[in-house]
Amino acid sequence: MTLADAFVSKRNNFTAVRLLAALAVVLSHAFYISTGVTESEPLISSTGLSLGGHAVNLFFGISGCLILASWERHPDPLRFALARTLRIMPALIVAACVMVVSGMWLTQLPLTDYLTSSKLGAFLLKAFSFNARATLPGVFESQVPTNIVLMTIWTLKYEVAAYLGVLVFGLIGLTRSRFFYPVALTVCIAAEVALALWPEIAQKHTSLPHFARFGFCFVLGMSAWRFRAYVRLDGTLFLVAIAALATATLFGGLPRALLYPAEIYAGLWVALSPRLPVVGWLQQTDLSYGIYLYGWPISQALQVQWPGVGMPSLVALSMVLAVGAAALSWIMVERPSVRALPRMTAWAMMRATKPIIVAPSQNPSNG
Repeated sequence: MTLADAFVSKRNNFTAVRLLAALAVVLSHAFYISTGVTESEPLISSTGLSLGGHAVNLFFGISGCLILASWERHPDPLRFALARTLRIMPALIVAACVMVVSGMWLTQLPLTDYLTSSKLGAFLLKAFSFNARATLPGVFESQVPTNIVLMTIWTLKYEVAAYLGVLVFGLIGLTRSRFFYPVALTVCIAAEVALALWPEIAQKHTSLPHFARFGFCFVLGMSAWRFRAYVRLDGTLFLVAIAALATATLFGGLPRALLYPAEIYAGLWVALSPRLPVVGWLQQTDLSYGIYLYGWPISQALQVQWPGVGMPSLVALSMVLAVGAAALSWIMVERPSVRALPRMTAWAMMRATKPIIVAPSQNPSNG
């Protein structure tokens, strides 16, 4: 079976894969929050990336595949922009506001000082612009390694940049070209090699490694969709991908750029393979974004309120509470926002095409 066959069947576990990836991010961050040492996070010593980092790679790979598919089904820039905005911004806005309210209980400052602090407005503005360094006055000032409130939102700006890339390249027709993808992948590989050979570039321009890494994963996903008729869901290839990831985990030494195709292929195989049962209820319930947003502050709050919590308890409680918060976010914010897309698109189209009526000028001499 090819990817094309699997997509035609509309039978998939994408939401389940994203759920597992989001939980992996929570697990990975719990190690850092508990120990205060970045190197304590799983996989970072052997692969150069934490478990959470690899999970984010998978997010970008799946996103590249599905976002390009969405563009090809509906190549309308207005609808595309609205769909992406409605998927990201409402939940982020609500999460930031929830943290401001939660800060009244979490802050070490007197409540009046907290509520009158100018940092509240600054926090919201930074959060809405995907600035992970947004902090709240007196919140997470002790017992945890950092006072950052919404750590994971820093990756959203790269996600938005990838969406803009699909929009621009789609509008000029490059996404339909068979030659665009080999060229784009070559550029991504060249960027990874250059950053490995000249690390001072990454030290001077700290965002470049993230652009290179996330861009590579996103383009891999796009390529999988573009050549879906030729990409086979092969059990042997899946085992090879898993073996490569296991080798890197156990022994290290493999370039990270070699791991990206392996983990993205493995993720697509799990999501689309007919050999695996479909988790039916998850197809209509995507908790991954909510877990991604709330997992970090929940772990931080647990560590602050319960300083003696052990690692197993911190991980278990963080996951359970993050899933609960994500369920509320999905039911109350994300699902209604996604369902509002047709109405919002129709309204925006009506506004865009509404004729402008210019009132005729009156000549004073005519009365």
